[in-house]
Amino acid sequence: MNREIIKKYKEAFDWWLEGGKVWLRYKDDKEWKLTDMPYFNEGFIYIPDDGYAELRKAWYDGGKLQYYHPVFENWRDYNKQEIPDFKTSLFDWRIKPDEWYEELDGTIENGVICWVWDDDKKNKVIHMVIEYKESAYPFITIDCAMRELIVNAWRYAEPIKCSDLKEFQKDE
Repeated sequence: MNREIIKKYKEAFDWWLEGGKVWLRYKDDKEWKLTDMPYFNEGFIYIPDDGYAELRKAWYDGGKLQYYHPVFENWRDYNKQEIPDFKTSLFDWRIKPDEWYEELDGTIENGVICWVWDDDKKNKVIHMVIEYKESAYPFITIDCAMRELIVNAWRYAEPIKCSDLKEFQKDE
């Protein structure tokens, strides 16, 4: 272990000391690995496997983050060069979604079938996104699987690809 690396990734080191797992990846690689035995060596990035892990991984991978501004009630881009301090609620941060949703107009005819979820992408479900509003839960959907149309709002949405449908059919 290297003291300078431990200082740089102190949050991950402390998390690991308390018995938590740590995500790591080689700086030039894109694949993250979860481990309970990080060596804290030169050339790697280390992050704790906590509620902010997906946000941290996205930031290190070059993704854009946004924070919710409660006064103006909208999402704002985080443009600083250093990783954010995620001491605020998990609900105040998100990975900036792709802007595929700009053509949505609130109608079923122009809706997009998407995976939608709030906090954990593992819990994603399929809904039709029909509208985007600047809010903490910006993706307005209807649930097409129900006998009646139920309107919901979600934090995240991602259009379904053909390969996703094939995988979904295997699970059914």
